[in-house]
Amino acid sequence: MSSKLSNDVLYKLSIINKGLCLIKVGLSLTYYFKKGYLFEVKSAVAECCEDYLSMCRGNIHWAAHPKNYSWCDLNKKNVPSPNEWFQTQKLDENSTWEFHYHGGEKKEEASHFRLQSVGTNKPLSEKMKRLSYITASFPPNWFNNNEESFLKLALSWASKLRPVHGYGGLSILDSPEVYIAQDYGKEVYALAKRFPGLEVDYPYLHVLYLDSGIKGVNWLTTLGQKWLSEIGGIISLNRSLDDDYKLYEYSEGVVIQAGPHPEIGDVNRKIIPKYYQKLARILKPIQVKEHKRFHGTEGFGPDETVEWLQRFDD
Repeated sequence: MSSKLSNDVLYKLSIINKGLCLIKVGLSLTYYFKKGYLFEVKSAVAECCEDYLSMCRGNIHWAAHPKNYSWCDLNKKNVPSPNEWFQTQKLDENSTWEFHYHGGEKKEEASHFRLQSVGTNKPLSEKMKRLSYITASFPPNWFNNNEESFLKLALSWASKLRPVHGYGGLSILDSPEVYIAQDYGKEVYALAKRFPGLEVDYPYLHVLYLDSGIKGVNWLTTLGQKWLSEIGGIISLNRSLDDDYKLYEYSEGVVIQAGPHPEIGDVNRKIIPKYYQKLARILKPIQVKEHKRFHGTEGFGPDETVEWLQRFDD
């Protein structure tokens, strides 16, 4: 899959400090789903995680132990896989779970290889309407030799997880250490403000708000049946879009491809990803209406967060 952007261009968007790369641009897929405490959902998550870890074998160097979430160097210590953890721990419906992996040479580094999944327990899911999620990242050129592989992965995971919604495209990737990522909120905001096609993604925060609407759009936008029905169903969506868009139906919803390849745009050059903008306008009625500030003390304050979410509005 070609993003029509050279690796050199995307590399120049990286931020390096004292030899550590703390911000990169990569290709990411994020899905939100309900009832992370159910056996069948956990089984689907374990399968998706295994897909990713097998695909990226040799590039993952760190994992957070699912018992205490401390980072472990996989060259020195074994960590239970999601499947092993679910099988050995016998987690009940009141248990939450988390899996975190990344490929940085050091645990603080941003990496193109990153996998996170968090499942909420029944009380949080049912009473607080808290969603669960999975997000996976790759180098921007990872699928260049097979243009359909990223889309196939998105469709495969959608069929397994039955997400309520999700998105995939070029994304800003920061340090897996939250306290370091917070220190670079200003830099993330500057990139996001200039390049509107770049996803700014903090799923662990988004789950607090995204039960009431979708976050937005990207190159791939996934709608589960609930949100697809809210905009009139697949027939209405087809009528609203032209041949620049492709719709891929699966049993529980649809994946929308906006344009032939991922874009980042450039406000400084007055380039807005037009396919994203049109899709955002069509899906505006189901976009989340409230989302408090993204993390960090600088950059994404309350107003800036809303402004970014609405960046494709006319």
